Amino acid sequence: MKYYAFLLLSASVVAVFCDEEFYQIPEKYRNIDITKVLENERLIQTHCNCILEKENSKCNNDGEQLKKYIPEAISNKCKRCTEKQKESAIVVIKHLKANNPEKCFDQLVAKFDPKNEHAKELEELLV
Repeated sequence: MKYYAFLLLSASVVAVFCDEEFYQIPEKYRNIDITKVLENERLIQTHCNCILEKENSKCNNDGEQLKKYIPEAISNKCKRCTEKQKESAIVVIKHLKANNPEKCFDQLVAKFDPKNEHAKELEELLV
């Protein structure tokens, strides 16, 4: 199964990514309640459309940052992500898989893991 691309979609909703200088988490995202964010379907779809670069999609700063960070985080298995970021990613992945996956999840997997190279790692993470 293809899942790994979404390890960082939690960040698409929260836009929280990894530590060190390159990945400083903006203060406003450090204590965000991801379950509240996931209640906003419009916000989720806006971020998905932005990340997928759909025609006429609008990207705010969060979406633009996600487009930059997702490829690296996938390629290095999110090794610079904090535990909280990984936990949030799992919550988001499960939500997106359970709620109309064809609207966002499946398309993100197709974009970021078209050869299904990272599915095993994500499956292990979700257990």
